[in-house]
Amino acid sequence: MGNFKDIEIEFVQRTLNLISQYESSVHKLKLEEQYNYTLLINCLLGLIVLPKEKSL
Repeated sequence: MGNFKDIEIEFVQRTLNLISQYESSVHKLKLEEQYNYTLLINCLLGLIVLPKEKSL
């Protein structure tokens, strides 16, 4: 994943950036080619699992 100074904060920032990038380009895709729910599930899963695993 790379060298992070504060992985929890940087992960959240990167997740928000990923969502912004997706939102800015999703209009170019047909509905069948959009992965709205997949992106949502992956982002939420990462935001839930990472802090839990980090605390263990």
